[in-house]
Formats: sequence, structure tokens, C-alpha cells
Amino acid sequence: QVLSEGNSLQEEVNSLQRQLEEETRQREGNEQTMKSQLEYSSHLREDYEAQTAEVWMKYRQLLLLRDIQNQKLAAKTEHAQHLQQVVQHHEQVVQDLQQDNAQKEL
Repeated sequence: QVLSEGNSLQEEVNSLQRQLEEETRQREGNEQTMKSQLEYSSHLREDYEAQTAEVWMKYRQLLLLRDIQNQKLAAKTEHAQHLQQVVQHHEQVVQDLQQDNAQKEL
């Protein structure tokens, strides 16, 4: 009977040993999975930060381009207004000359 109890205890020890080994493998697998997920998450964060920096850089470039275009448009508008004033002045001079000629003919 002692032999039987010894065998039973040995089987229980073996079973517990296998269970411990299985749990250890699962824990190591879980740790590796978590480590892999953490690395992947870190890479995603780095990619996100790089893309965000690039988007902000492009946004600032677009703002700068917009400002330059607005300045060019303002300069062209100012030039066009000046030309319009010159044309109006010349038209007035022509009209004055025509009136002078008309009065001289009378």
C-alpha cells in the first residue's frame, strides 16, 4: 500500500510539474506577446509623430505660400488701381483738349 501511495504521490507531483511547466510556457508566451505589442505600439507612435510633424511642416508651408500670394495679389491690385487712375487722368486731359479745340473753332 505504501508503494501505491508513493506512485499516486509521484503521479500527482508529475501532474503538478507538467501544469507548472505549461503555466510557465503560457506566461513566457504572454510576456513575449506583450513585448511584441509594445514594440509595435512604439513604432506606430514614432510613425504617427513623424507624420504629424510632416503635416505641420506642410501646413506652415501652405500658410507661407498663401501669405506670399496675398501679398502679390495686393501689389497687383494696387498697380491696377494706379493704372486706372493714370487712364482716368489721360481721359480727362483728352477731354479737356477736345473742349479747348471746340471752343477755339467757335
